[in-house]
Amino acid sequence: MPQNAASIDPYTTEEACFECLECGARARSEERIHECSACGGEVKNIAIPRE
Repeated sequence: MPQNAASIDPYTTEEACFECLECGARARSEERIHECSACGGEVKNIAIPRE
């Protein structure tokens, strides 16, 4: 049975997902996050595809 696209890719334009480059913690936010709340490390937006 095929899955719908919403169940495969839950990304919405209202909320971005950020991942810490140091500890790997992830967080969702409507605002840009500049540092990890767990360790203070640099984060990247993983909701935007990188080629």
